[in-house]
Amino acid sequence: MANVVAAHSNWEEDLYNWHEPKEGSRTSFERNFLLAAAVLRGDPVGHVYVRAAKLTELLDGGKVEVNGQREPGVIAMTRAIGARRGDDGALSFSRPHWDDAAVEYFWNDRPLARTPFLGWLAQAPFVDTNTSRDALEIISKEDRLALAERVGQFALRWAVRHRRQTPLQSIVEEWYEHGTAKELWPLAVELLGSAAVHAASAPYIHSMLLAWSSRSQPHLQRAVVEVCTGAFGRRHTAKALRRLRNVAAQGHPDVIDTLREAVRVLWEDATVRQMLFGYVVDWCKSEKTSQTVGHRTFTALALNSPPETTGLPPLLKALSEETSDEEDAFRPAVQGLVTGWRTLLRQAAGPTGERDLDKAVFTWLDAARERPALKSVVFDTLRQAVNVPGTDGPILRETLRTSAQWWVQGQDRPYSKEREDVKRELSALLDQDLIARRNQPIAPQPSPPGASGVEPEADVKAGAA
Repeated sequence: MANVVAAHSNWEEDLYNWHEPKEGSRTSFERNFLLAAAVLRGDPVGHVYVRAAKLTELLDGGKVEVNGQREPGVIAMTRAIGARRGDDGALSFSRPHWDDAAVEYFWNDRPLARTPFLGWLAQAPFVDTNTSRDALEIISKEDRLALAERVGQFALRWAVRHRRQTPLQSIVEEWYEHGTAKELWPLAVELLGSAAVHAASAPYIHSMLLAWSSRSQPHLQRAVVEVCTGAFGRRHTAKALRRLRNVAAQGHPDVIDTLREAVRVLWEDATVRQMLFGYVVDWCKSEKTSQTVGHRTFTALALNSPPETTGLPPLLKALSEETSDEEDAFRPAVQGLVTGWRTLLRQAAGPTGERDLDKAVFTWLDAARERPALKSVVFDTLRQAVNVPGTDGPILRETLRTSAQWWVQGQDRPYSKEREDVKRELSALLDQDLIARRNQPIAPQPSPPGASGVEPEADVKAGAA
């Protein structure tokens, strides 16, 4: 019963008596060994011992020699913190929730040590291979992931409770630097994604993601995009789009591919397609994001993913859907499609290997050939995309013609009479547009004052005077 009461008060009185004993004193190493054992629950004691030494060096600045016998050993430290060693070398406490209470006690007791502790905490799940080899101990992948989840949950609880982003930022940054292909990064995204849809944590996490979306750090932007791609994006799509828009405005190259995947996922929600397509068109219009975010996100909708997928890509599928009174399906406006296609056509000339442009031309001309109902909108879109004044017009037109010719016949693409007929029809329409543009009358330019031979009014009055 006494333990239940003490646990309810988070063991603060007992932890105070341990940290500040009436007789003798605690060393910094002992305090940090308790803290490390509380965080690294389930780790072999040798790892806890070394991590505690590193935490002591980090907080106090002095060197702790744990290789020899100068410092107290594992048995002495285990007894000092009142823990038990299991047959597998892991430490455990008899008091319920003692480990969580020990971490909370440190956090409240040592406010100036919080920042370095967070850095140490974020690195805790990573195995020190030298230590593992020297101590002849192995930490399994499952134990390491369990530790990472525990670390993440602690950081999440504290961040939400105190409305401070620092613990979660430290974890996201550290785990991002170790590689997004490794298991800890997906764990961080899952942690944030779950918190973003949980009633207790959602309000704060939503505001935090909004703040991160405008920050320039790629690890924060990547986290935002991946969270928006998951359950948060499906439940709070309008909020997700706003955060993706902020990320896109940064145009960070490390985040573009992830952003493209987010666009494809969110497109599956028919209710947000109009807003999402508007964002993509705006990104294509912007000089800053046109050839990065705009290019990638438009191709995400203009092409199938993966490329070998059969059927129409998202934009062509939306154009082929029939509308009715009961369900007014979204049909992308041709002018928006034209903006996206100009972004593709401005891709650098003379590339090595396939371009997104060529894949898009092949896909859309195949649709025009196979589905007569789409032919008009495909041709209209491509014609308007290249029908621009100035020096850009000839370049865009020739780029389209070249890609269309590769569609008719090219490497690994045998000649097709059907494709040749479609290409000739498109070329004839392009020629008509070119002739029409050249036959347009030149707008008269305003004449400078006095150029017509009539004196300006002021000069006439002056002469009459």
